[in-house]
Amino acid sequence: MIDSTIKDRSALKKILIAGDWQFEMYEEAVANAFLQLGFHVANFKWGKYFSEYAKKGYLQSLISRAQNKYMFGFLVEKLNKEFIQAVELNLPDIIFIYRSSHLYPETLLVIKKKYPYIFIISYNNDDPFSQLYPWWKWRHFLKTIPICDLILSFRESNNPMYYKYGARQVDLLRGYYVPSIHRQLEKSEVENTEFTCDVIFVGHYEEDGRFEMVDSLAKAGVDVKIYGPNGVSKKNGWGESILKSEELKKQQVRFLRGEEYVRAINAAKIGLCFLSKLNNDTYTTRCFEIPACGTALFSEWSEDLDMIFENGVNAVLFKTKEELVEKVKYYLRNPDELDTLTEKGKQLVHEKGHDILSRISQLVKDYRLEL
Repeated sequence: MIDSTIKDRSALKKILIAGDWQFEMYEEAVANAFLQLGFHVANFKWGKYFSEYAKKGYLQSLISRAQNKYMFGFLVEKLNKEFIQAVELNLPDIIFIYRSSHLYPETLLVIKKKYPYIFIISYNNDDPFSQLYPWWKWRHFLKTIPICDLILSFRESNNPMYYKYGARQVDLLRGYYVPSIHRQLEKSEVENTEFTCDVIFVGHYEEDGRFEMVDSLAKAGVDVKIYGPNGVSKKNGWGESILKSEELKKQQVRFLRGEEYVRAINAAKIGLCFLSKLNNDTYTTRCFEIPACGTALFSEWSEDLDMIFENGVNAVLFKTKEELVEKVKYYLRNPDELDTLTEKGKQLVHEKGHDILSRISQLVKDYRLEL
């Protein structure tokens, strides 16, 4: 719980949400949830520092991408300076930082020294301790851990490492779906579209067996589609792997986001979910987004997911490509059973509070942020 000596919290209602602010289901969803709960919300969007500078020309675009990727240089210095100014201007009671990759620890120390009563929350949905990331990826974030009042982790397995790095408090904030975005559409909106298929996977490529699993479905005659980054490099997308498959190589794999992503999930009978080995995932946000869209969830098995869902009742969990093919073909042959599983999956995520408002409401309640 919050240390009551920090400040008289009788008027704790102002919050500053900081982050890259690139995708509407991240910082924007969190901000909207706090708004719904009656907080005064301000925002700090550091992504604009790079996107606006990149518009000035080709050279500026290269500089912008390099500084954004490696988190150094005059653009990063500027956003840190102006973040302090945003705090001074808004005087929030709470700062919520979504993936504090670009904020220097010195920046948070300045804020803490000048405004010791501000309760700083830091959330990271990636695994900053994964050995598969380059050393520089989370170097600023890791140094900010002991400065923050509360670290929110995406997966429980990260909690011990957060404490090892000096965290004061650590709690779990699971991924979520956003009801205004991830929702079931009318059949007339998604029938006979480019997205219509039996099985869909929307996500990035990793060398973790996901290509082999999707390819095995295609080889078994299942109408399966892939969407995601399509760079030729294995680090960037599906391009190189897709070319290895006679069944998949004709697909025009491309990145989906926003309403297009929702339409694609809705247009499929089954939505696949694979667990990132890069992030040591035991579940992903798609485990909640897919059922919320009224599509059956077929996910790679984990103990975590086995506790959230009931295998064969409101989702299907698989361990091997053979099991995946067998279960997909079974449910496609038995559409009534698939419909029942789909409906129960949607019911579970709705009723068990796997939406963003429920997540933030629980956070507010647990840490008395509304007082």
